[in-house]
Amino acid sequence: MSYKGIDVSHYDGNINWRIVKEHIDFAILRLGWIGNTHHELDTKFEIYYNECKREGIPIGIYVYNYCNTPETAKIGANWAVNHLKGKHIDLPVYIDMEDISIEHLGRKTLTDICIAFNKVIQDAGYWAGVYANLNWYTNYLNKDIIKERYTTWIADYGVSEDRFEGQYDMLQYSETGRVPGISSNVDMNIMYRDLINEIKGSNPGTDP
Repeated sequence: MSYKGIDVSHYDGNINWRIVKEHIDFAILRLGWIGNTHHELDTKFEIYYNECKREGIPIGIYVYNYCNTPETAKIGANWAVNHLKGKHIDLPVYIDMEDISIEHLGRKTLTDICIAFNKVIQDAGYWAGVYANLNWYTNYLNKDIIKERYTTWIADYGVSEDRFEGQYDMLQYSETGRVPGISSNVDMNIMYRDLINEIKGSNPGTDP
């Protein structure tokens, strides 16, 4: 069995979550972005979080990464954990690895950035994951290490929704989806693995 969901940020504007919940199984919210010297909270995060909780929509988190060293990624992860205190998260916290400014760092450093970020996330009691597109997973990350350690979320548009079943845990298959309750295009995802119940059953302590 698979599950349909969306991922959203402030770019998606005002969302009528009461309508949206009839059409999705989960939502992954952008907490914000992290960089080497500055981090920024998504302006819609608190609103989206509270409204999803009100409507009973399972929530995951993603953090867009600009950090170019494992050390700054660790600091960014601590910033993320601080903003998640007191919140119940039903799905993993994903580091979003796709920015062109860090492509040149090489497979080892980019993978080490994921590891540094995700260690902090796991130590705080959350499940950790990595989001990247097919090009990044293939050419910029050590995907075998990531698959062994974390849950995986891949982006590849225009493919069949079962394209990566058994290879990755979740696929972002469109950036031009339409969902009632959202006026703009929205990213669409299919989750192959029942992470909601796995996380619930593992009692990971998602309220640090």
